[in-house]
Amino acid sequence: MYADIFGCIPIADALLAKGAVAGTDIEVEYITDLQRIMEYGAMSMPALVVNGKIVSGGRVLKPADIKKLIGEL
Repeated sequence: MYADIFGCIPIADALLAKGAVAGTDIEVEYITDLQRIMEYGAMSMPALVVNGKIVSGGRVLKPADIKKLIGEL
């Protein structure tokens, strides 16, 4: 049994299923490998990384929050 203890699934769902990146050329990758996560320097989960930079960490974002973060880049 798998439990989403870090709250990452809601962010991935917001990005993909709820269309937070709809109409953009943004590629979404859901990373679960701890080594790769550490390479980004993420110290708290969930983390949202855009263009190699952590733009949010330690909180579950709503689709509107994600759209705002992406729009600020």
